Amino acid sequence: MQFSHFLNSHLLDPARGGKRLYREMVEQAVHAEAVGYRGVSIPEHHLINILLVPSPLQLAVKVAAHTRRVEIATSICQLPLRDMRVFAGEVVQAQALCDGRLILGGPMMGFALHDDRVPVTKATNCILAAGAEALTPEQPPMPCIRCGACVEVC
Repeated sequence: MQFSHFLNSHLLDPARGGKRLYREMVEQAVHAEAVGYRGVSIPEHHLINILLVPSPLQLAVKVAAHTRRVEIATSICQLPLRDMRVFAGEVVQAQALCDGRLILGGPMMGFALHDDRVPVTKATNCILAAGAEALTPEQPPMPCIRCGACVEVC
């Protein structure tokens, strides 16, 4: 079984400061890689005083600079808050700076697009960007058996 570590971005004590929080998040990622985790997940939060990651792509690039193998996933990207034309460029740049280890969106809700002519609409809730080596052949959808595994992953 493979695991991904969710980087904690809670700033419960403002006296600690954002600089220390970001340093500790990068240290968590380095440690997760050292002990064999497959990946790390970076949250995105706005308008919540104790959660301090308004731009997961920036943090992903920082994590990539300090790690070599671990996959770097944004657990969510708030698409309605962004201009999609600008965000698409930022994703391409971040993917290049992360050496192809960046995964956008949640771990269970994404699907592979085999053609770049598929539009992004207001119903799109995430974008997964992965290299060809990370993609597996498409599997047929399975009926929900109400096991709750998706809740545990998210």
